[in-house]
Amino acid sequence: MPFQVLSGLQAARRSLRFLSQREKIDFESRAEKLFEVYFHLCKRVILVRLSLKRLVIIGARGKIATELSRHAIRNEIPCALFSRAGAKDISPIDDLFTPGVWTSGDTFVHTAWSTVPFTSEQNPGVEWQVDIPLLVRIVKFIGSLPAAGRPHFCFLSSGGTVYGEAAAKPNVETDPLHPKGWHGIAKKGAEEIITALCRHFEMPACIMRISNPYGFSVSSVKPQGIIQHALRAAIKGDDLRLWGDGSAIKDFIFSEDLATVMLALLRRRVSGIFNVGSGESTSVRQIIELAEKVTQKKINLTYEDPFAWDVQRSRLDITKLQKVTDWRPLVGLEQGILAAYNAMNGGS
Repeated sequence: MPFQVLSGLQAARRSLRFLSQREKIDFESRAEKLFEVYFHLCKRVILVRLSLKRLVIIGARGKIATELSRHAIRNEIPCALFSRAGAKDISPIDDLFTPGVWTSGDTFVHTAWSTVPFTSEQNPGVEWQVDIPLLVRIVKFIGSLPAAGRPHFCFLSSGGTVYGEAAAKPNVETDPLHPKGWHGIAKKGAEEIITALCRHFEMPACIMRISNPYGFSVSSVKPQGIIQHALRAAIKGDDLRLWGDGSAIKDFIFSEDLATVMLALLRRRVSGIFNVGSGESTSVRQIIELAEKVTQKKINLTYEDPFAWDVQRSRLDITKLQKVTDWRPLVGLEQGILAAYNAMNGGS
């Protein structure tokens, strides 16, 4: 196929002697653009078909995992789904360790985690009883396999909590970690365990430090997701409780953008740590203003003291991510909030 396209271009160029100078310039410009598009499509096909044969998603009932699997399937990438309890079309986690369930061409994406920052504070250290043991079991299992037969491994960490408060500039992956709460401490511990085990087994791994994704449906009782809760308050006319005065800044990334860039990393089977976000931070107050704008409704606010563990300044530098993937966010914040509102409000 590539040789056919090149031969066609070469044959066309031999006909240039019959064209005027202006027509020749126009032809050359169009031919170059055609070849660039063709090369880009070939590169994309190679990445999809060869580098990412199948995703094995652990914690498949979660919101990020659901969006990732949906996006992968749309891109014709097969998925095998696992969770602790199992469900329809989702296998129980113990099946993961059954011979023949996976192959060396698979990519394991470990999304399973039992807490969010608020719930982690209610039961300090619970991650070392629930989440860390499962993580260690999976990494040790992969590490015990012959090097040629190991699937690629990726872990989802928390860019919004592991760094603690951002200083004068956005955090880069090499910055020291100073988590403020138990959730960030647990994610930091998980990263350290992965790093140590992978060094021991001489195996690569990818760690994604994800910011604050939005665009998913979120339960009204789940204490996470300011955008979803602001939209729900606008739709139902409920009060919106704020932790603090609304000046805290966070990095927000739309769910479809997140799934897209995750696949871009996974296709390349890269190792290392990557900040995954939009690269822009926005205050909670600005989020509320945008929610009011897209819903055309005023949100009634009630204020509570901020929690000591809640990061007030979260800023992520995504330069490393962009250099590896050549990715840029496609969905702006207002556009994403509008899409989330339409989904919640039964619109399109």
